[in-house]
Amino acid sequence: MRIWFVPVSELDDRHLLGEHVELHVMANALVRGGGGWYNHPATKMFRGKLGALYRRHEEQVAEMVRRGFTGHKTPFPVEMIPAEEMDARIEITDEMLETDRRDLAERRMLTEEYGGISRRKARQISEDNCD
Repeated sequence: MRIWFVPVSELDDRHLLGEHVELHVMANALVRGGGGWYNHPATKMFRGKLGALYRRHEEQVAEMVRRGFTGHKTPFPVEMIPAEEMDARIEITDEMLETDRRDLAERRMLTEEYGGISRRKARQISEDNCD
């Protein structure tokens, strides 16, 4: 589960759509105040900051429209955001951006090399090939 810190325009289609799904999982956990993903580190980062998660959602939707995707049917539960959280922000540092850009580049390379499998599975294959 991950929300990237890079602008959504820097995500490829796979990561944009994946992040969109994961954002909804996180939003549901935060709105309900529990569930399997409530204590995930990525979800914890947005506790008390649903407004920041909402704005990321809206950026995702705008980017999907810009890319020609149609049929978005998963609105953010904006009515569930407490007023005091609406203007909340996540402070994104240069280090966070650099880390995400590096991780995305690695994932793209693994997708090209191993056909879209997870990073963990690609590492396992790579380690098995070194034996």
